[in-house]
Amino acid sequence: MDTMDNAKFALGSSEPNATADEKVLASVCPDLHAEMPRLLDYWYVLVVEAIEATGGPSLIDRVAPAEWLVERGAMLPVPI
Repeated sequence: MDTMDNAKFALGSSEPNATADEKVLASVCPDLHAEMPRLLDYWYVLVVEAIEATGGPSLIDRVAPAEWLVERGAMLPVPI
């Protein structure tokens, strides 16, 4: 834990015995169950929609490994 403190790495926690700083840090993190569903189909739809919103695969995406396209799509802002 000392190494993480020296690196200025902070952990958030919503546990009852967490410090006030840990609770504040945890409050800005996405809720795994409400905001980040782990259903693969859900993530697939989000990535496909993001790629479609930008005009579809680029020329490079068509010849590059599919993993690159998915990674790029996952980093795009989520269409609303």
